[in-house]
Amino acid sequence: MAAFDVVIIGAGVVGASLAWRLASSCRVAIVEAEDQPGYHSTGRSAAHYTDVIGGAVVQALSAATRPFLENPPPGFTDVPLIRRRPVLLLFGTGTRDAAFTLHGLSHVIGHQLFELDRDGCLELCPVLKPEKIQSGLWEPAAGDIDVHAIHGAYLRAARASGATMFLNAPVTEMEHRSGVWHVTVPGKTLEAPVVANCAGAWGDVVGRIAGAAPVGLVPMRRTAFTFRGPNGMDHGAWPLVADDGESFYFKPEAGLILGSLADEQPSEPCDAAPEELDLALAAHRIMEWTTLDIRRMESRWAGLRSFVPDRLPVTGFDPSCEGFFWNVGQGGAGIQTSTGLSAYAASVILGNGLPQDLLDAGLDSETLSPSRLGGAR
Repeated sequence: MAAFDVVIIGAGVVGASLAWRLASSCRVAIVEAEDQPGYHSTGRSAAHYTDVIGGAVVQALSAATRPFLENPPPGFTDVPLIRRRPVLLLFGTGTRDAAFTLHGLSHVIGHQLFELDRDGCLELCPVLKPEKIQSGLWEPAAGDIDVHAIHGAYLRAARASGATMFLNAPVTEMEHRSGVWHVTVPGKTLEAPVVANCAGAWGDVVGRIAGAAPVGLVPMRRTAFTFRGPNGMDHGAWPLVADDGESFYFKPEAGLILGSLADEQPSEPCDAAPEELDLALAAHRIMEWTTLDIRRMESRWAGLRSFVPDRLPVTGFDPSCEGFFWNVGQGGAGIQTSTGLSAYAASVILGNGLPQDLLDAGLDSETLSPSRLGGAR
């Protein structure tokens, strides 16, 4: 038996950031089913920060994370965690079933998003087809996040504060006796009064092992690939470009261009892989809107973004399963909310008040609680 205060299941960015928050005041164990942390959703993220996704709660958690990304504590990392990469959202001349409208974004236009005409869009990304574009919105403060750097830094800081990590350690059994969880992984059993479920797409699977009712988590597959840019054209300063129908996006990535279908295909929790039809459709849509010629994909992958019905994180103690703490359902915002959400989660686990910036944004300890889901569970 190994005794801890908190056992965290999952060593992706959500579990790593929570371990970092807790390790200075608790005995923390992190158990990870894979042979490396961050193998699934964290390691497959497009890693882009934007201030305007997800609604008010996700935006508040992002706003609590951004200052940390821009100015991390001394010694936390030796590389920048975020670099400016604006977003250009295109409104097409023939788009049907638009996911975004000027009216729907009116609350952020003029201070986070700025309107552009067709010529302004073409100036920012010269490979766009003029006949496809009506206008655009420009988010100049968006940026690329260095996922490897921030994830690794969370883990290093957690270990430096005493956290213990177990790799190749899938949870096979959990039992709650006399106020203590007994968590069985291959070769050992860990004891702790609190288990934090940070298992991403496997969140409901882990919940069932603990005897908790599922929260209704739905993993969604998203497809991505990289390809070479046009010969003789420097594309390194292009923004992330997306369309108003959420049918594609692309952005510069390490000398190549990253493209995505921006899809959400329901999936079982798994080691996600791209489907050829989705890759072909993504390339087709990008070429419909641009003069880019995608003849070869340098790499291709898929990742799972997991949601509950209201598309907010589920972060809080299970109302019917003592000491079982949910921290899942971050969707596509797990990295850009990681500092803010880990502060929220640690405050609830430790019984402390929420940070003032989250209180000022209207959050309380019940905002993300699984109890809010009611019938969805």
